[in-house]
Amino acid sequence: MSGIVLDDRRFYFDDACRGRVLLLDTGEVLANASRALLHYIDDDYVWVMRDNLKNITEYIGRGADDNSSLRAAATVLAVREFWGKYRQRRLMRWGPLDRSAIALAKMLPIFHDENLFFIVAPDMPEATPEAIIPVRTSYRTFPLPERDFDLFILDVAAAGQDRLPQILLSLRPGGLLLAFLPAGSDFSRVLPNTTCLTDNAGNRLVSVRLTPELARLLREETVVGQLARQKRLIAYMLDEIGGSLGPLLASGENGPLDAAIAQASLAEDIILSVYEELLSDDIPWLANRFKESLIDYRLRRTDRLRARVFDEYRALRHDMKEYDDF
Repeated sequence: MSGIVLDDRRFYFDDACRGRVLLLDTGEVLANASRALLHYIDDDYVWVMRDNLKNITEYIGRGADDNSSLRAAATVLAVREFWGKYRQRRLMRWGPLDRSAIALAKMLPIFHDENLFFIVAPDMPEATPEAIIPVRTSYRTFPLPERDFDLFILDVAAAGQDRLPQILLSLRPGGLLLAFLPAGSDFSRVLPNTTCLTDNAGNRLVSVRLTPELARLLREETVVGQLARQKRLIAYMLDEIGGSLGPLLASGENGPLDAAIAQASLAEDIILSVYEELLSDDIPWLANRFKESLIDYRLRRTDRLRARVFDEYRALRHDMKEYDDF
């Protein structure tokens, strides 16, 4: 059965695919850089730390959860992160307040008495351990500023899948994401360079560290994806206007024309923000000319102004397609 194994001072995970994997060597006293000053404490303290962590992993492993062995492994990996840092650390967890969260909350003050542990869950109980800062809200609406957390534990894979770039970018440089994945799921497309632990049921604990290269790629993908979505919205709005432009101008009714002007104005606002990012002045200028041509025709319905509306619309769509194969 896969799970945590303690051999002397070393914690291992019996991985279903990779065999025995080292998680933490508590004997590496000189590797400690936290406020738990193990450098200056006798050797017995290291054994106390080891036994405390052993008891905690066994406590987690006795849970009824199918992922209990992976949760115990995540706790050891989290301790390894806090073991190596002197300054205050910020930990974020998305998921229920279970045995592993409670156990980790008890360990963190050992390494720094100002470590912060945030847990986000829609159904967080009222009573929580003192070290935990509970946040009762939706995963999808929780704000994720960049460079905010040192460790992020994602225990609700489905809720976090759409926000993985944001979650990773919310880590400080060198920060670590630990994500629990049910059997059969695959985040490899959005989580490059991962390492993972697998239990006998096929469930996985994936870890990925935020390197400068990964942060750069994620920022590029986030910006490009946002721009692409905005461009599709612009195209939809303009196509909707263009598809009814002939009947609209021929009808002589003010209501539909006013609606088209409002939609063209909104499209212009979005174009200004999108193409400003792309350093293009021509397309925002053409969008403004198209909107103004609709307004002019609304005020003075002449054949010349009607022809201008069509000309400005065609010029705008043509330049957008030429600019970026829109």
